Amino acid sequence: MRYLVFIGFILGLAWSLSGCASLSKQQCVEGNWLEIGRQDGIAGTDMERFQEHIKACDSYGIHPNLALYKQGRDLGLKSYCDVQRQLNLGLSGERYRPVCSGPIARLLKRANEWGYQGYRVKSGIHSSQQQLDEVREKLRDKNIKKEEAERLEGEEQRLLDEIDRLRLELVRIKSGAEQDLTYRTNQFYKTRQKTH
Repeated sequence: MRYLVFIGFILGLAWSLSGCASLSKQQCVEGNWLEIGRQDGIAGTDMERFQEHIKACDSYGIHPNLALYKQGRDLGLKSYCDVQRQLNLGLSGERYRPVCSGPIARLLKRANEWGYQGYRVKSGIHSSQQQLDEVREKLRDKNIKKEEAERLEGEEQRLLDEIDRLRLELVRIKSGAEQDLTYRTNQFYKTRQKTH
């Protein structure tokens, strides 16, 4: 069976952690530890997050259920520890968190690195496009001096060239990621089949 990694350069889901209490009073009272653990697993949090939940719920006299939390977190990690997910997270600017165990961890880190390369190039395109818009706005000024207009036209061309270069780089990254991750994913599953 062939395992292919389809490169869908889309933003991954952004799982952000709250800077305040990890859980609300209602979450502590409801105590759906399976689901809380699953969401934390999907977000790629480590077990230190559970300690934050203990502190958050302690003030309400509630003690989290570690067994259910771990069970849910393991379910969530199956989603986080996925090659396509790591590629998408990298593309959204999120770095891989080392919470996945076993030989697949290296493949996941690699997928995230490819995605992060794409994120950096896309950020460069966005920044250059913003600068280009500003230059063109200045060029629309009817009172602009000739020397300044010439300088801005040169800057406009430089930015257009930079955007073209970055777009080509993004195509190169996409192609490289597809080839590399497809090959590595196939190798991973072949090796896994031999050992089972």
